[in-house]
Amino acid sequence: MFDEDGHLKDIRDLDEGVRRAIASVEVTTKQDEHGNTVTVTRIRLCDKLRALDALSRHLGLFEEGNKNKWPYAELSDLERVNRLAALFERARARRDGRVIDTEPVSISSFPILQFST
Repeated sequence: MFDEDGHLKDIRDLDEGVRRAIASVEVTTKQDEHGNTVTVTRIRLCDKLRALDALSRHLGLFEEGNKNKWPYAELSDLERVNRLAALFERARARRDGRVIDTEPVSISSFPILQFST
């Protein structure tokens, strides 16, 4: 996010992944005790743990109270991981402009991926 001189790079010069991780940028200018103008830039990144927690709760991956909310609560942990991996693969394909299939999105339609233990 910074160049070799320690200055903030232009947003257009950042990698796409870095740009997507930025939640907000706040720039403030103030005077220090000597009368010099000081610019402070605060960069807030997206909270990945909070997003994963919200996704996991939405998909019913936590034990507490998910029996009646999520129709796949009876799946084994491995089956849940496989289906979640399939969701991520579909999202990556959509981001990259690839088409996996043209069927409506339904978690039950995702194939089970083969993970070895």
